[in-house]
Amino acid sequence: MSGIVEMFLQGLPKATISLCPDDIKRKLKARLADFNPYHTISANHDLVRATRLAWVEACQAVFDEVQKRIEHRPSKETEEIKRFDDLVKGILLEIRSNAFERDRAVGTSPIDICVEAVINGVPELVSPGEVNNLGEEVTKQFILTLSELTGWTKSEIPEIYARFASNGIKIKGGGQARPFGELVFASFAEIIKNPNKYPEAKVAFDVAVGKLGRDIAEATLKVVEGLDAKFEKALANLDGSKVLQQGAVQYLELLPEIAAGVERIEGGVKEIKANIAEMYKGELQRAQNSLHASESDLISLLANLLEQRITRENIGSSLEIAYQKLKELRETSGDLAGLANEMPEIAPLLKQADEALQAGAGFSLKQAEQALAKAYNRYDDWIKQCEDDAKRGKGNQLRILGKRIQLAKVRFDFAEAEKLLRQKLEIRLELHGEEHVDTAVSYNGLAVNLNSQGKYAEAEVLFQKALQIRKRMLGEDHADMATSYNNLGANLNSQGKYKEAKVFYQKALQICEQVLGEEHPHTADSYNNLAANLSVQGKYEEAEPFYKKAIQIWKRALGEEHPSTALGYNNLALNLNTQGKYEEAELLHQKALQISERVLGEEHPNTATSYNNLATNLNSQGKYEEAKPLFQKSLQTFERMLGEEHPQTILAKENLANCRAYMKK
Repeated sequence: MSGIVEMFLQGLPKATISLCPDDIKRKLKARLADFNPYHTISANHDLVRATRLAWVEACQAVFDEVQKRIEHRPSKETEEIKRFDDLVKGILLEIRSNAFERDRAVGTSPIDICVEAVINGVPELVSPGEVNNLGEEVTKQFILTLSELTGWTKSEIPEIYARFASNGIKIKGGGQARPFGELVFASFAEIIKNPNKYPEAKVAFDVAVGKLGRDIAEATLKVVEGLDAKFEKALANLDGSKVLQQGAVQYLELLPEIAAGVERIEGGVKEIKANIAEMYKGELQRAQNSLHASESDLISLLANLLEQRITRENIGSSLEIAYQKLKELRETSGDLAGLANEMPEIAPLLKQADEALQAGAGFSLKQAEQALAKAYNRYDDWIKQCEDDAKRGKGNQLRILGKRIQLAKVRFDFAEAEKLLRQKLEIRLELHGEEHVDTAVSYNGLAVNLNSQGKYAEAEVLFQKALQIRKRMLGEDHADMATSYNNLGANLNSQGKYKEAKVFYQKALQICEQVLGEEHPHTADSYNNLAANLSVQGKYEEAEPFYKKAIQIWKRALGEEHPSTALGYNNLALNLNTQGKYEEAELLHQKALQISERVLGEEHPNTATSYNNLATNLNSQGKYEEAKPLFQKSLQTFERMLGEEHPQTILAKENLANCRAYMKK
């Protein structure tokens, strides 16, 4: 192949080329023409899988562009395009998922018609020359491959796909539109360069290219054997694989979607890192005082920042931002860990993220973020694949919606969860009708979500529906009835309808005592709810023993380190605070906050509530300087978790404003 020959000659030092006579160059070209990288590389299953992944990624880019162009132009053709789009995207997800499953045989795929063309272009990826239309063959095969994948004939596939594949689309980074084949080459180059994309592909590529380079170097020496000693010596000193790979990094960085993830660490950083604690003692001490972070975390974060060439005067603010990011990533990793039980495929990515977040030599926020994003995307892809399967039956569809709701809850995305809960309710109504306990469960779940968003009036209607269905289907003396009474009581309490709420709380407590017994956590919930209702009516002394009873049950049933126990301490503290028992209340607020921080983490609405409540207590004692930073932390967390328009966020803003006003007096 001339591509290899020209690339190899360009990779030689100029002094060596000048020694090479023209006739030797011709012989060299003839000898090297025998080298076809396809034979060296195509037998490697990891690279075949990587090529399929590259094809799928490029195909998705074309399909996304088609969807953007037709979304505002409804027509008969548009309907056909959307039907084809739905079919192909399901197939692509399956191919992508299979490519990552290395424990199964690689098998065959219609995409493999393009493998030879892609791998034959490897020399151009490694060291670019002047080869034009590199992906032309792959572009030509695009519609044929789609036809083989879907079973649609080439004439049935909407013409717009062939047009976009041929004319090209613009991708991130700008520049000229790239035809489909070039998108495949760009994606393949990204995969073999970025270990986070498909780790095995980069290793396989390096091994294959290294072997090819050594073969070329040996062949070159045979061609020039017995010629001028200087030239032979110059060639003998060359490392063929290095010559072959010369220019690779520079080329790959030019591809618009490949630049992300490349890390450059300057030579002096290792020395700085070894002495970092001493060199930046002042900055680290100040950060430790303000952030309460461990020294090892701060040193690792500072090393990361120095690699990005952060100036010394910006280190303080940059450390604060980086530490918040570190906490956020650790929290996300913990949330996703629960999903790994259902999808073990993401467990290695979570392990990779956790290792990157451990203070030490391998510490990297970027690598952790990339691994977690990849884990989330793979889980999301899996859910989408399950959704396709779920079209076969409504029962499966309900199961998939449940998993998507769980994912939305992990991310505190109440709006997305609401949309999915409504879909689930519609399916249950279709399957079971109004008079079914599962329908009541859906009404109740949607109402809880609306209540969390402060949509109390809308939630009340649904809580009432769930209650009436359960009463008819289960009877009055059932644990689910206690749940409905408690939920409805909490909703009415939030609307200020305290007397109505009290009746429901008392009914819930009575059922819990009869059905579940005195030592059940749900019975403690009812004691706590009734106490809260009495408190908002100003009956603080009457409420206090109910709060204490709830705490004792939770501690015995669930232990000290549990969110419910923290809630009990918090509520009793609020009650005591209102009675003017500030010091006693302060100790309980601190207990509640410490449990929430340990069990739920700092980035959780319940922890934010604890910050707010402790700050309110300190404010009542005139300790405004201590209260202010807690009010600020509470507000920031509510804004991130619940949004600026949530009632909790609005209340937190008012509390902070009041604290600042007191400080000015």
